[in-house]
Amino acid sequence: MDRDVRVELFGRRLVWLKKADGSGALAYPEHYDEATGELKLPVALFAESYAHVFGDGTIKRHDKVIASVADLVVCDETRG
Repeated sequence: MDRDVRVELFGRRLVWLKKADGSGALAYPEHYDEATGELKLPVALFAESYAHVFGDGTIKRHDKVIASVADLVVCDETRG
């Protein structure tokens, strides 16, 4: 099941658009609509996510590993 999870990574608040396999974008909160649980379009459509979580637990930004899932601080799940 897909779910959106509010997290912090290195003190930065993000929304993990988590897929069933654990992968998913780490989106900026301003690109996420809390009321609907959806990305704000077209703003988010053309925006770059902060980073991406891969199924193996690595987190990459600009093709470089910057962290792992263990580094995420889960604040709460927003839907799912």
